[in-house]
Amino acid sequence: MNCCWNAEQHVAVAVSGGVDSMVLLDQVRTSGTFKTLSIVHVNHGQRAESAVEQQMIEHYAATYGIPCYTSQIPSGYFDADKSIQQAARDYRYQFFDQVMTDQRLDVLLTAHHRGDQLETIAFRLLTRRFYMQPLGITDDKRSSYQLCRPLKDVSKSALRAYAETHAIPYMEDASNSSTKYARNAIRHELLPTIDAIDQLSSDALIDFADWHADVLELIALNVLDFSRAVTETKRGYRWAREAFNQLNHLVKRALLVQLIESSEHESLALSYLDEIIRVAASDTVQVSFSVTSQWNIEIAYDKLMVHRVQPLDDYLEIQSPGKYLFNDYEIELTSPTDQIIIVRLPQPHDKIKVGNHHQKVNRIMINDKVPDSERIRLPIVEIEGSIVAVGTLKRAHHPIHDILIIKGEEQHA
Repeated sequence: MNCCWNAEQHVAVAVSGGVDSMVLLDQVRTSGTFKTLSIVHVNHGQRAESAVEQQMIEHYAATYGIPCYTSQIPSGYFDADKSIQQAARDYRYQFFDQVMTDQRLDVLLTAHHRGDQLETIAFRLLTRRFYMQPLGITDDKRSSYQLCRPLKDVSKSALRAYAETHAIPYMEDASNSSTKYARNAIRHELLPTIDAIDQLSSDALIDFADWHADVLELIALNVLDFSRAVTETKRGYRWAREAFNQLNHLVKRALLVQLIESSEHESLALSYLDEIIRVAASDTVQVSFSVTSQWNIEIAYDKLMVHRVQPLDDYLEIQSPGKYLFNDYEIELTSPTDQIIIVRLPQPHDKIKVGNHHQKVNRIMINDKVPDSERIRLPIVEIEGSIVAVGTLKRAHHPIHDILIIKGEEQHA
């Protein structure tokens, strides 16, 4: 057992009643390495033996004076059209979170052992769930406590041997032997088949998972290094397209995932990310990708941008002094005026008189390489039917500029 906690911490053990968790509980109890020890148990109510398991755990707790917190999943909780295993896990951890927080406990121990580790590695590898997460089971920091797996390097046979030697009570869950679940099939059929073949060993999966963890660490370091060149904007982030294209493909993926998922907590399809990366390396001048309900990724000229989706301000009238916001631009009138200043969005045939010539607003935005996402937000300032300012890009000769100040984030700068 790997003691991943200390004697000054308040420790809880998640106990199902099987041999793994009962052995872990007994080993932690006899070690004395804790300030307090508690038990947390969820009765899934899916088997006739569930009540007996709970009674066995409560009896063990009473024998050794250990506080035992239990919860039973209510009848009808599971949706037949959804994964019962995932729903049960979600319920367990909601209950664990509540107990750990309410009782101010520091560390929760679960009894995942070496066989569980091998099964998880194989499952994530063969279901392609390894691109952005570790292959194996890892310790984790939850909202108010540490989640620790001290038996990850201990075999199932060693746990059974301990239970027999020390007369530890436990119960077997018959559903664990059913191969209708993918994880059980890996445990009972795939891994034994691998180990039965000369020169093959399922233990190699542990080595591969360790190597994979090192690869993820290298990717994370590269993302951190490149992040220094990422500029945070009012609406998201911006960085140089050429520098991005020089990154390793895996680093590009991880960067995009980090910028989006850290704020949105939505998973992104790798195939979609790969298409964004492909287009970024192409000759495409401008294109926008909707990646979640709240975020867009835009490729524009020499920039890549991640933008929050925001509603548009489309019309504003100004006559009194003050500061006004229009699509992230700040427009300040410093003195009163008899004229009504209209601020609106660009229209297809807009022109502004600069010197002795009229310039099309659309051509000004193209020349300044303004991204499409910024063009539709640009404030057009108009007085008596004449355009006097195109955002911060162009100003017509007009006395209003003595008292009118426009400030905005120039994405093309």
